[in-house]
Amino acid sequence: MSTVEGLLGIAARARKTVSGAMLMEAVRNKRVSLVLVASDASDRSKKQFQDKCTFYQIPCLIWGTIDQISATTGMHMRVAVGVNDRGLAKNILECLK
Repeated sequence: MSTVEGLLGIAARARKTVSGAMLMEAVRNKRVSLVLVASDASDRSKKQFQDKCTFYQIPCLIWGTIDQISATTGMHMRVAVGVNDRGLAKNILECLK
């Protein structure tokens, strides 16, 4: 397990993640500090999340696969996940850079 998976798992268990239909709304309301999109998501989904995050100045990174994100967060078939906690989001960003 990588450090990113561990931090994302902690965020999920602490209920500091947003996914599914609520993720776009959370981005619009700036309630997330980081968005991770699966590398095997459709091009349309990737572009949609990246454009929305760029507009609202929220970091958006392509990381992992749908299976990795789903297994790490404990949710079924998630293409993208947002992290609410600024500290956890900062740590994940540092691990990915």
